[in-house]
This record gives sequence, C-alpha cells and structure tokens, in this order.
Amino acid sequence: CTCAHQCGTDTIDSCPHDAEDDADSDGICGDVDSCPLDSANDNDSDGVCGDVDSCPDDGLNDGDGDGICDLVDSCPGNALNLCDTTTTTTTTVVSTTSSPLASSSDTTLAPLGSTIALETWYIIGGVAGGLVILLLVVIIAVACADSPDSSSHQAV
Repeated sequence: CTCAHQCGTDTIDSCPHDAEDDADSDGICGDVDSCPLDSANDNDSDGVCGDVDSCPDDGLNDGDGDGICDLVDSCPGNALNLCDTTTTTTTTVVSTTSSPLASSSDTTLAPLGSTIALETWYIIGGVAGGLVILLLVVIIAVACADSPDSSSHQAV
C-alpha cells in the first residue's frame, strides 16, 4: 500500500518526503527543517544546530577558542584565561609599600597584597630574558675588542 487509506488506517503522513517523520518532533518535517535533529532549531541563533553545537545556548559559542562557552567563560576574549575581575588583561605590579607602583592604562590599580597575574610574570620574564641577551652581546663585544686582531700581525 502507498496511501494511508489503502493500508487500512485513517492516518495521513504529515511528512511524506521525510522518512523519519519529523525526528526531532518540532512540527517541521526533516526534509525542510534546517535543524532536523534539533527540536529548538538553533535556539541561540548562531547558525549551528543544537544537536551539534558545543555551546547550544550561547550565540557567541567559544569566541576565544579556549574550549569554554562565552556565557560561562571567566575570561571571554582571552584564550589563555589570563584576567582579573576588572579586565581581560592584567599587568599590575604591586609594591611592598602601601600603594601599587604601576598599572597599565586598561586596568585599575590593584590593592596591596593582591596576586600579580600570570601575564605579568610573562612580561617580567620577557624583559629579563631580553636583558640577559643584551648583556651577553655586550660581553662578547668587549671580549672581541680586547682580543688581538690576528689580521694586524705580520710575520717578521
């Protein structure tokens, strides 16, 4: 039988071109459903169906690519998750006196005793590494200047 009345039933196939007959039960036949296995039909409107969306309720998904959906990411926009409570980048240096020494222009000054962000240690390490390289270059330059030049000696 090909028609419902020929098979002895009074039911009509509401999705004749959808073999799974609206598998997600959203009232849209699978052959025309943009998300045939997502009953919410891309709830967050990000263009990714909920059944395959890693962040089904977050339209931004994982904007910084750190594997954490932006709605719950403590540092959205920062893939290394290096941030404090005020900004996504922190480069505050804290002194041992009663006030902070310095802060970058995009953060507020941290109170005394606050933890220096890991990003700050990266900056300090980079500066220290640069100074070590500069020191080595100076040592080599001085050593070369003090050594006798073999091309200026002539055989007697």
